[in-house]
Amino acid sequence: MPLHQPYRFFLLIVVVLCYSKAAEAQSADSTRHFLALDVTQQDIDWNTEANLDRIRNAGIHLLLIDPDTELPATLSPDFSLILFSDNSYRTVGQVRESAARTAQTLVSEAERIEGRYPRSLAAIELYRYPNDRNPAFHEAAAPVTDSIRVYTDLPIFYTSATDSDSTARGPFSYIASVARAETDPDYEFSSFVHFNPSDDLNVSLSSLNQLLDTQLVTQNSVIVLPAGWFFSASESVPGMATVLNRYTSGERIPMPLPADSGEGPVANWSVVFLLLLWISFLLHYRYQPVYGQSLSRYFLHHPFYVIDVMEHRVRNSTPGLIVLLQHAAITALFTYLSADILISETGLHALQVQVPELFLFQNPLLSLSLAGFSFALITQGISVLWIYFLNKELTSFSQALNLYSWPLHVNLLLTTVLVVLSQTGITGFWIAAFAILFGLTWFMSFIIASVDAAKFLKNRLLYLLLTTGIHVLAVMILSWFLFTSPMIFEPLQMAFTFGK
Repeated sequence: MPLHQPYRFFLLIVVVLCYSKAAEAQSADSTRHFLALDVTQQDIDWNTEANLDRIRNAGIHLLLIDPDTELPATLSPDFSLILFSDNSYRTVGQVRESAARTAQTLVSEAERIEGRYPRSLAAIELYRYPNDRNPAFHEAAAPVTDSIRVYTDLPIFYTSATDSDSTARGPFSYIASVARAETDPDYEFSSFVHFNPSDDLNVSLSSLNQLLDTQLVTQNSVIVLPAGWFFSASESVPGMATVLNRYTSGERIPMPLPADSGEGPVANWSVVFLLLLWISFLLHYRYQPVYGQSLSRYFLHHPFYVIDVMEHRVRNSTPGLIVLLQHAAITALFTYLSADILISETGLHALQVQVPELFLFQNPLLSLSLAGFSFALITQGISVLWIYFLNKELTSFSQALNLYSWPLHVNLLLTTVLVVLSQTGITGFWIAAFAILFGLTWFMSFIIASVDAAKFLKNRLLYLLLTTGIHVLAVMILSWFLFTSPMIFEPLQMAFTFGK
């Protein structure tokens, strides 16, 4: 049965956020600023009488809920509700696949809430951080919004993790944005903003101060605060409630900041790990004489080194195995550093939702590093076995290992330069350039090794086709699949564009 929702005052304000002609005609006297509390965290006991009083004292009269939010038996008329569908980090394909189910669930939940708290719903947040960088997103979401509007005239919006044009809202009433504690203060937000605090209270409060100043000059605004952070921060800063309350009346007073905790500097783990890698390299060089001799001979007298390997004058497999382990560790460090610079916290969360198998630890960067380490070990092992089994002149596994592993030293130098540059600031362009060089070095180590091994075969062409040829073809197919398969490309697109 359709929900007949009369337009309460807040609903008029929400319509203002839709940039309608009626809103543009309103006078300055109707300007209002609202605060909302996101109470979708299941571990927050927000609906006690004491906490509800704290919420009211801060001038907060909007509660953002989802279908799992535990609501009180009765809801004060002071509060209005924004219903969140709990659809976060959705790709366009997932939006299409779940369209009917999403619409049905939201309509049922809206009817349930309206039956329990009549005239309490003010708006619906359909998606949070979807892949709106994909041009097909609005088209994919249109059937969902159309189905919901058959039953209700509530405003329907989504929250974007990118710098999407808030005026190009497609089937939505408006687009909300997200303000992170580390965001440039000059960044322009939409009128509806989710505030995302950091772990540092002072940084978060300073950013909230800037956000309040920015939004106060707009005609109307809504700022959503996470409930857990709000209760914690208001306990640490008793004057915070007064600042927020005054903001809702169009007044601004400075946010009181607590004393600096004086925490010491945080360890730079990329530098520490790089030092450990260089120490392992020096120890290897010091205690494995054949390693130092082979290293210089490979790069300075390469043809003679290949002959020595094929004639079993270089037969020790230990240096090669150590190099493969070192390169896997280098890959882990490169992955950690690249992800830390290129991917925001929101982007990492998007990857966690889309590819949960990669994230074995609570720290997403550590999980990605382990994935890089494992990927390197597996692909290096396959490469060495590939070179070895297809060449009948290679009678020892150590021969293939010693032909393949030495070019990988170049990546230690590339990673060292990257770590040094990252301490002074580096752009995404240079990260991409180093990543290409890193991958090219890895790619060429197999090509060079297979060409070297083919020199001692009568049927060299067949061997090169079965090694180098298939290797090049496999890399081309994987690259094509990476950029054309929505299952892979969309999660990566979300990771690298969200919040950057």
